[in-house]
Amino acid sequence: MRVASIVILSLVASRTAGQDAVVPIVGGQLPQTLAVKVVDSNSNPIKGVEVSPWALRSSQGHGRWASNGNDPSELNPAAVSTNSDGIAKIIYPFFRDVQEQTRTTSVSLFLKHPEYSIDDSVHLDVPIASDTPEIIQMKLSASIRFLPTIDGNPVRPSEIQVMRSDISSFTDGYARHIEDEHVIVRHLAPELCDFMLVRLVDEQPTHFSEVFTVDLQSGANDPQVVELAPSTSLSGRISDQVPRPIREGRVLAMTVPPQSNRDRLTWSTWGPIRTDGTIEIPHWPKGETMQLIGLTNGHRIRSLMVDAQGRKLPNQAAPAEGSPVVIDPPFTHPIELDTEQLHRCEIRLVDLDGRPVAGAKVAAYPNVYWKNWGSQLYGLPLMQSTEFFGNAKLMEEINEQLENPAFPNRFMGPVDEEGKVELRLPSGEWDLYVESKTHALPVILGRRNHKISVGKSQPNSASIQLIPVGTDLLGDYDKLAGVVFGCSPREGQRICALPGVRERMDQFVERIQNAKDPNDPSILAEAFAFVAEAFENANDPAEAVKWREKSAAMKIKAAAK
Repeated sequence: MRVASIVILSLVASRTAGQDAVVPIVGGQLPQTLAVKVVDSNSNPIKGVEVSPWALRSSQGHGRWASNGNDPSELNPAAVSTNSDGIAKIIYPFFRDVQEQTRTTSVSLFLKHPEYSIDDSVHLDVPIASDTPEIIQMKLSASIRFLPTIDGNPVRPSEIQVMRSDISSFTDGYARHIEDEHVIVRHLAPELCDFMLVRLVDEQPTHFSEVFTVDLQSGANDPQVVELAPSTSLSGRISDQVPRPIREGRVLAMTVPPQSNRDRLTWSTWGPIRTDGTIEIPHWPKGETMQLIGLTNGHRIRSLMVDAQGRKLPNQAAPAEGSPVVIDPPFTHPIELDTEQLHRCEIRLVDLDGRPVAGAKVAAYPNVYWKNWGSQLYGLPLMQSTEFFGNAKLMEEINEQLENPAFPNRFMGPVDEEGKVELRLPSGEWDLYVESKTHALPVILGRRNHKISVGKSQPNSASIQLIPVGTDLLGDYDKLAGVVFGCSPREGQRICALPGVRERMDQFVERIQNAKDPNDPSILAEAFAFVAEAFENANDPAEAVKWREKSAAMKIKAAAK
């Protein structure tokens, strides 16, 4: 684990080939400043807006900026409030990853104010091209009051919680207020918003309203009477393909939101797969379709469609792998869930001399592609929507779940003294990643990963050769990774906009990915020469020289083979 506390070292700034290059004398992080100005719809500054950085983007993609001391930037995010001029200055890391020296290309912000709202998180490319602060507009918040009823009779409002699709719900713990028989939600963005009222008795959801949408306007909206109905449940069992007793079994369920370009409300829960293979999802909102995934220590649930009579139907709309079972209500019949095997994969890490590398961790990241929602790591996190209410530290708890899961994560693990680890992966092609203080995977196309094909007829084993840390840094490949993966909008779009670049880039990416040896120096020499030419045409001579040198080094390697 990296240590979050750092010593700010003296730095030397130099200008090279028309570009700013900031080089630490010894090493470490270089904090940068991002200035924003928050205004209302009349361009007047708003004082007291809490601006919280929560995620960062680099050539390696977009990810949460962790505040638990283990972030690769070695810098903790800090919230800042706007002054009387509406200005806040946010500190962000120059290096997204200090060890790899990859640069931060974008910062994501949450904004919070008692009177104003914004409809989404804000994502800003950095460094800001202008010397003036980036303008962010907020609108006067909306509020709405609900009268919850069951069979037409008012319900004790203290038992009612309100799920909503508004982005601020993740930072304010789905806050609601009680006034007489009403439940009031404030500080909402004035836009379309989904709601669902939930009655909790002894922390269990006994009643739900239907999901309904309100076109919120700034200020107080018309009150609504909302009827709740008793919850329902689903029962079933895992197929006999999985030997009993079942170990490490769990299922995760989520509602299916309407297909939409905006954030929609979802309800989620999870439960154990009992040792005899039976499952139950209690306290489910009546009338809501369920999508469900599940894992044991050696299997995962196979994707299918299931009708109201429990009959299995082909799930043609789902991706080939990592998809949920989709079950329409009413859940009057128990379902039987098919499974697919997780194959044992033995991975061995060795250094350049073929000696085992101990003290490392190998990880794969299979995702689940939820219907109409998005993707996330398959089987994580294990959280129920009931845990969201009143929980202002929701995102921190989700991160903790990912770091320390309740069940062993068979997709990753530490190697032993012989450099070996056993993973269990579904059939398909997966990227493996290595964490080590002393060694690293070689860089291919601006990424450190190793592809492995997994299946019944495969040997499902791999010996991976690592290089010493510092031999080659991902930061050297920042712009190339931006072009190949589209992770850096400014660099990637600028280079790919040149005539013929995108087509040729796609060709050499495919050639490298399909090569028997992706590190074949003759292939890389040709590819790097093309990259140098592209940067020359983009008037970036310093970057072109770097890739010419890499191409020449590969030619020497190819000639020596």
